[in-house]
Amino acid sequence: MSSRCESKSTDAQLCARQEVGFTVPTFKEEAAEIYAGVGAALAAADEAKLRQLTTPSCFATMAASLRERPAGQRHKWTTLDVATSVVQVRIGHNASLPERQFAQVTCSLDAKLVWTISDKKGARIGGLGSKDAPHQTLDWWVFERCIASPPEPPRWRLKERIALPKREEKGGPTVKDAERSLHTY
Repeated sequence: MSSRCESKSTDAQLCARQEVGFTVPTFKEEAAEIYAGVGAALAAADEAKLRQLTTPSCFATMAASLRERPAGQRHKWTTLDVATSVVQVRIGHNASLPERQFAQVTCSLDAKLVWTISDKKGARIGGLGSKDAPHQTLDWWVFERCIASPPEPPRWRLKERIALPKREEKGGPTVKDAERSLHTY
């Protein structure tokens, strides 16, 4: 592991590039795929797929929400388009295992999606958007990947969804707003 791995975003990008072949264009594609996959797995209540796409702490929260879902509800999630932007790259480590470093990438995901919730008879009872008028959403997600050698697991996973504060003024939330609203990182 390179001793140059520091937490500044530019240094972190260089370290991640050296350790796991990180490139922004490739990461953006993978982030969009994970976003669509997590939405579909949540809708299908597919815990095995969620476990692959999320870190253990994120999985625990999502699995708990699935268990709270009313019986008989059917969910369907369709991601129509995702535009991703890398906001920040960090390198960190577990306090109990300093040699086990992680790369974390905060990414904004501007997506068009359709989410439908149906009752057991198939009648739509909730959701967002439709095929003709998809819902436009802006999410900020933190993705994480181990950069130890060998990496465990050797892929990017969702670490946390950042709850963005509501903003009335033009321009929307800033990085500082998002960092203030981040509960676990």
